Amino acid sequence: MTFDFTTYEGRQSFYQSTIWNKIKRYKKALNPLCEHCLKQGKLSPTVDIHHMIDLEVLPTFENATDISKLVSLCKSCHTKITNQKKAPIWKPFNMKDFNNYFS
Repeated sequence: MTFDFTTYEGRQSFYQSTIWNKIKRYKKALNPLCEHCLKQGKLSPTVDIHHMIDLEVLPTFENATDISKLVSLCKSCHTKITNQKKAPIWKPFNMKDFNNYFS
């Protein structure tokens, strides 16, 4: 199966796929606690798996499925990132920027 990550519909199709569900389960098994909260000494269960490099920015299958480009987050941390992306001036960030954002 192929996905067109350049369109909203293509990304949604990926997020509803068996492939993504398997990746999410695997990542949650690796990191059952929010990776950001852990760095602050808090224990929060992982609720969402987040692409550090947004699929709109790097619309490739490799980016979508690379475990090293995913981060396990609690709902609160994921909401912070989602809200940041909705800001008028949003740019993609790497893991260093991600960690600084929550510092």
